[in-house]
Formats: sequence, C-alpha cells, structure tokens
Amino acid sequence: WIFLITMNFSQLKYISSVDQFRNFARAAEDCHVTQPTLSKEIQKLEQRLGVMIFDRTRVPVVPTDRGVKLIAQARCVLREMDCFTHLAGQALELSGECWLGVCPSISPYLLPLFLPEFGQAHPRLNIHIKEMAHHELIDGLNNDSVDAILTSRARLPSSLHQQSIGEEPYVAYISEQHPLFAKSEISAEELCSHGFYLSSEIAEHLQHDPEFKETFKQFDPASNLILDSGSLETLRRFVEMGKGLTLVPKLSALYMGMRRLRFIRPIINPVPSRRLVLATRRGFRKPELLAELKQAIKAGFNSGIASVEN
Repeated sequence: WIFLITMNFSQLKYISSVDQFRNFARAAEDCHVTQPTLSKEIQKLEQRLGVMIFDRTRVPVVPTDRGVKLIAQARCVLREMDCFTHLAGQALELSGECWLGVCPSISPYLLPLFLPEFGQAHPRLNIHIKEMAHHELIDGLNNDSVDAILTSRARLPSSLHQQSIGEEPYVAYISEQHPLFAKSEISAEELCSHGFYLSSEIAEHLQHDPEFKETFKQFDPASNLILDSGSLETLRRFVEMGKGLTLVPKLSALYMGMRRLRFIRPIINPVPSRRLVLATRRGFRKPELLAELKQAIKAGFNSGIASVEN
C-alpha cells in the first residue's frame, strides 16, 4: 500500500503502453503525453520500486524479466480500475472508449451495416476500429489493446468468451474465361480441381475448420496463389482480368454492381462458410457495452444477408 500511495495509474498505463508498442515515442502518442513526460514518470516508478522495468539498451526496447511480471500485474490493476470507474459512472447511455478489432475480410462488408447507426445511438461512446490479422486480434485481447474482436470462429482459443453473430457463406467469384463460368452453381469438389486465388485468412480457415477440412483436403496451397495481405479487392481484380477464381464472403455482393455480380456463383456440397463471432476475454467488465454491440452487429448482419438473398 505504501507503494500504491507513491505511484499513480498513469504510470501503470505508461509501462503497459511501452510494452505494447516497444517504443517510447509511440507509447507517448498512445497515452497523449510527451515522450519526456512518459520517460520521466517510468523512471520515477523504477526508482521507487528499485527495479528496472525496461532494458533500454535493446532496440526495440524490451521489458526485463522482473518487468514482464510487473507489467502483467499492472494490466490487472488497470482492468480493475476500469471496472471501478465504469460502475461509478454507469448510466443508461453508453460512454467512454471502445476498441474493436476486426478481420480485414469482415470490416469493409459488415461494419457499414451497423456502425453508423450504432454511433448515432451512442454519441458519448468513442468507437475505435483496428483492422488486424486473426492472430493479431487474439494478441490484442491478451495485451488489452482491444476490448473485443469481430472475427471467424475457426481457431479461436476456447478460453475466450464467444458470442455468435451468424453463419456467412462463401461464394465463388469466377472469370468469364474460366471453365466453370457457364455453370449456375459449383460444387466444392469442382472448386478443388481448379487453381485458387485466395487470401491467407480464407485459405487457413478452409484447411483448419473441422466442417470443411475434409472437403478441402485436396486443396494444395503450394500450387495456388495465396495473398498474405488478404486483400479481397486485389483478388477480384486478378479474376476480372484473367482466368482464375477466388472465394469471397457473401456480404461482399452487397457492394457490387451488375457488372461484377455476373462473376458470382453459389457453392454447394457442402457450402463453405464462416461463423462470425464477437469475442472478449472472460470476465469482460462492460456487459452493457457488449450486449448493445452484439445486438447491433447481429441486426446489421441479418439485414445484410437477407438483402443479398433477395
């Protein structure tokens, strides 16, 4: 308790941020203070505790062995403080900060279906969106850089609290010069007999999801084009200008004109899909925020799927 009297919560936030960014300048920007102020406060904390928290001789900066344990405990204290202040200021209207991590293959299609209305409904809530790869989303929850993540269920740790948003099918996007273009629908087996253009996110999903792993076991990433960036717009350009095919989420069809819709074909036997989930750490301290966010996302998703099918 003596130590707690002489330290402050800002210092705990500073060491957490430096550990997250491994850079004092970026951490200062994240904490909205100058770099000298952040460095001085961390040095004060180190002197008071008699422990070096960061090894400044290494680039990027890294925590010491003792620092790793102290930073982990600091994050626990910050989470409890966040819970305390949330309970103290709890109101019917959502307010404060919300950091939502989203997969790049989800954000351009699903966010427009709920985010504008959600923001208008909660004007005192500042919503920050971070597009991140699947593994980065999980890391983000672990290091507190995001409050919740919107991603596919495949390969999510069971330790996370997961709430289902809905099942989104993949559809084929096929060049006019491709042998399968003339078909009105395509079987999964037919897809596997031809080369793919795929984002790394979708390729990993098809190979590891238990529901589709057996069907797509013939798919050989070594003989197909895989984009690590996962840019579906880039893959669509490849298809439109060549002879290949790719898979795109069904919601992406909402944003296509008639010229592009002619490249779309449904897939059958089985229908490859992804289950979208909103995930948080267990014990997330803002249940009202989570409930409102899930309701808004799910309503937008259902509306979007219905519009595509109509």
